[in-house]
Parts: sequence; structure tokens; C-alpha cells
Amino acid sequence: MNDHISLDKVKGSTLGLAIGDALGYPVEFMRLEQITKKFGKVTDFESASGLDKGSISDDTQMTLAVTYGIIDSGENYSLDNIMKNVSKRFVEDRKSVV
Repeated sequence: MNDHISLDKVKGSTLGLAIGDALGYPVEFMRLEQITKKFGKVTDFESASGLDKGSISDDTQMTLAVTYGIIDSGENYSLDNIMKNVSKRFVEDRKSVV
């Protein structure tokens, strides 16, 4: 088994997650009928909750905090170290959006 993960794959999957989140954020928790009535068909970025078009939700923010927390842990993959770094990223992200 290969334990090496390609950085390109991590970047690509994270970018794909953020794009999907930004497309889906304005219609989150809406029923298909509500989406169709408001937007027709979602084919572009829309504004969500008064935010700019293409804004990401807390789902992407949490994913980024976890991803960077793991990266910040370097070779020390202990649960305590990873959680310390993930928590630090959550606090930093929270301060940047307040």
C-alpha cells in the first residue's frame, strides 16, 4: 500500500469541495420545488444569506481548518497534536470572518 498522497489530489479534491459548496450554499436545505421556483436551474454562483456570489459555507471552512491542522502537524501525527493544530485553525478562521 502506498502511504504517499499526491498534493495535487489534495488540492484538487479541496477545490472541488469548495466549488460544490459555493454552488450549493444558496439552495442548502431547500426542496427541489423551492429551488426550481427561485432559480430555475442552478448553473452559476448565486448569493447566499446576503453574502457575495460564490461564498463558501462553514462546511468548507471546517474542511480547510482540518486540512491545514493536519498539515501543520508535520510528522507528529498524534491525535493530541492534530487536534491542537485543528483547534488553532478553527479559532484563526473564526477571527478572520468576524
